[in-house]
Amino acid sequence: MLKKEISLVNVRYKMIANNDDLIKICDENNKHKITIDLSSLYSIESKNQYVVIKFKRDNQIIERTIRTRFSKLLFELDSFPSILRCHRSFAINLQNVASLSSINNSPTLILGKDFLIKIPISKSYFKDIKEKLTQI
Repeated sequence: MLKKEISLVNVRYKMIANNDDLIKICDENNKHKITIDLSSLYSIESKNQYVVIKFKRDNQIIERTIRTRFSKLLFELDSFPSILRCHRSFAINLQNVASLSSINNSPTLILGKDFLIKIPISKSYFKDIKEKLTQI
């Protein structure tokens, strides 16, 4: 029984270790805080010297606050083309965009299928976001 469990752990570890779609997020001192799967990431929000990361885990939306600069985190996530800045304070994962709509005459992204997260889009980012959404 124990041998079987160890085998399962080894297989799981290899799957995680070889997965290029895992995002490791560090704080301002480069101390590793969380690792999440790219497909589970919904949004990143800037709040002064902190970022709030919203992601899905076990059919729930989890919010995790980490002390780091928004610009630093976006620079580190630059190798993931599906993560785009859409506002001065927001970045989203294009993989989880459900729709683009207008709420109170301002463009808004609706993220998720089970969980609706509304993220504003700035005029300066609207054209790029709309173009990327049409490519999906």
